[in-house]
Amino acid sequence: MDGRALETRTRRYDIDWLRIAAVLLLIPFHTARVFNVGEQFYAKNEQLSTALQHFIVFVAPWHMSLLFVLAGAASWFALGYRTGGRYAGERLKRLLAPFLFGLVVIIPPQAYFGMLTNTAQDRSWWSQYVYFWTHWENPDNYVGWWTPGHLWFILFLFVYALLAVGLFVGMRRGGGHRVIDWFAAACRIPGMVILIPAALLLAQQALVPMDDISGQTPVGFFLLFLIGFVMVADDRVTAAIDRQWWWALALGVAAMAMRTALWPAYEDFPDPGWQDAVVNWLGYQIGLWMVIVGLMGLFHRYADRKGSAYAYATEAAYPFYILHQTVIVLLAYLVVQWGVGIPLKFTLIATSSFLLTTAVYEVAVRRWRVVRPLFGMKPKRGRTS
Repeated sequence: MDGRALETRTRRYDIDWLRIAAVLLLIPFHTARVFNVGEQFYAKNEQLSTALQHFIVFVAPWHMSLLFVLAGAASWFALGYRTGGRYAGERLKRLLAPFLFGLVVIIPPQAYFGMLTNTAQDRSWWSQYVYFWTHWENPDNYVGWWTPGHLWFILFLFVYALLAVGLFVGMRRGGGHRVIDWFAAACRIPGMVILIPAALLLAQQALVPMDDISGQTPVGFFLLFLIGFVMVADDRVTAAIDRQWWWALALGVAAMAMRTALWPAYEDFPDPGWQDAVVNWLGYQIGLWMVIVGLMGLFHRYADRKGSAYAYATEAAYPFYILHQTVIVLLAYLVVQWGVGIPLKFTLIATSSFLLTTAVYEVAVRRWRVVRPLFGMKPKRGRTS
């Protein structure tokens, strides 16, 4: 690759910090779902908030997309010192094992509170647990049926890693590096680091329309995963982002704001038209990619360093992701019954969820050798039970 690939680095601190920030953003995002209009959740306040609905509409297009891009970027660095077989084996331990553990332990409590919130049923905990495993009608539900909950992201990553490992190895060590070299050379032209991936996303959307998984399809998220791998593979791409991140971020935020302003609070546009094209095409795919490029450039400029909290936060981010939504649902189910306003409820749930999730991680996960692998963490010498 003309000697320009980032072969000397095994990781980039800015990528890790951006992943940590994206995981932390899940606390206000999922707390907002307790109050937003137009959809169910495992716990729901009686009074709803259009302001928090607008927050969700603004964040949802690019947030999970960013996490898939960052996962692809992490795969580039992981394959710098792993074989394809070792990479696949580690994905098995770090992704599939926590997903299966989460289905048994982490998700059923959410389904229990969803049953209490959204149905007239009042089953016991054990009866609801059995019900969870025997009712598979619709995995995208909040009424107590089986669902992967927020762990769908982990399952998708596991499948994507297995599908892409051969391609990734070829792009890193074989003839596939020509694709990276071509893209990196094209990024010398202003705007290409945005236009080329955005064009791929638009083409994918034309072939496979969006669904209700953060407005994307499994195919769309897989494409973002592949793009993320390429985005960190050559320092010419990084240099292009460094030159253009500020205006990409400004335009991306403007596109998300425009999309939010045009998006109805309760339902989609009744008829396709120019508004639908702006919201679901230009405002969505191009806008979300500009936000992602902008954030990658912002963090590369200001956060490509370890810092005192780096080691702790990097290790904690994945278990925090696994734990956070169950904690939010538990606290929200209690707090929504209090006779206080939405701003205070939101603040209490978000703040308490962050603190309690951190405490559970610190007390019940981080220090225990046999528990750590269940949350995708490396084994560590210490307590055994």
